[in-house]
Amino acid sequence: RNEQAQVHNDRSNPMKSALLILVFVSVALSQPSPINDVDATAALKSALPTIKFQCPQKDLKHIQSCGKNSAPGGNQCIYMWLDPKDGDGAHPNGGGQGRPRNEIIVSGDKTALNGQTWNFEWDFYIPTDFVTVSQFCHIHQIIGNIGSGPVFSHSVAQNKFTVDSFAKGPNKKMLSFPLSSVSGRWIHANETITFGKNGRFAIILTESLNNRVIGKISVAADTQRGDDDINNFKYGVYRPPGDWPLSHMAFSIPKITKLR
Repeated sequence: RNEQAQVHNDRSNPMKSALLILVFVSVALSQPSPINDVDATAALKSALPTIKFQCPQKDLKHIQSCGKNSAPGGNQCIYMWLDPKDGDGAHPNGGGQGRPRNEIIVSGDKTALNGQTWNFEWDFYIPTDFVTVSQFCHIHQIIGNIGSGPVFSHSVAQNKFTVDSFAKGPNKKMLSFPLSSVSGRWIHANETITFGKNGRFAIILTESLNNRVIGKISVAADTQRGDDDINNFKYGVYRPPGDWPLSHMAFSIPKITKLR
């Protein structure tokens, strides 16, 4: 706020004002990187006491802070990276390396039940050098009963970003656009779901810096996967086994609110 006031007061000096504005923009657009100024896992646990970590590294070394106030709105920035060798056990189709993942899941009093309406808000940053493959890479999921799979996901594959529904089996594209439209900048996700067979799904994706709308949808929908009766929020990086480079992303700590 003080810096913004300074820009206002220095309008008589166009050169100085322009320089300050450039500084603000460059800071806002700079790619997050780990700086470990605070313990990121402790910050997550403090904000969301029922959080669980799903990653092979028991020391959680692949979850780091990228700045206590560096996410949009001056919020904690969480830097998560994934090594393709970090499989989570046996391959689901038998044999071979398991699926690499580095995710958090929020349960406990943040568990959504059928018939309830919940809002999920967070910011995420996909680097421009994020490598996509033909198969899925989930960066967010609303997961049904543990082990049953996602109800909804945000995924990157084949240089596209998609919002998908799995309520009726194979994924149905709710939104789809080029990955370039969301990479290299902070994106704000505002997702509201009424859970159940006669539910509703709504999401608005905007650029965090200027609130420009990238995509939105609000529809009556089946939001229950099979017979699942609980739903939990997840984010991180979850990929199929493969020979691809390190994957890294940044997130803010999610705000999860029961509306009714």
